[in-house]
Amino acid sequence: MPNNNESSNLIADLTWADLYARQIRKDLKQLTPTMRRVSNSNELVGSTAKLREQLEGAHRTIAELRTIAAPPAPKFKIATRS
Repeated sequence: MPNNNESSNLIADLTWADLYARQIRKDLKQLTPTMRRVSNSNELVGSTAKLREQLEGAHRTIAELRTIAAPPAPKFKIATRS
């Protein structure tokens, strides 16, 4: 069981992650229309592919955290009629 300090650090890290995610979402909303007007370059294509990979990795990490933090599913006993 995590101690109070570890729990506080965990909440602080999740709060920062949420703030970063909000800012990224805001930046992407502003950036997307601009990118539609700019000609494609290898640098832009490479950078956006890298961003996508990083965000996919973050999504996988969140799924892992959700799995770890989820309470175990209740085990139901199926009643049968005799």
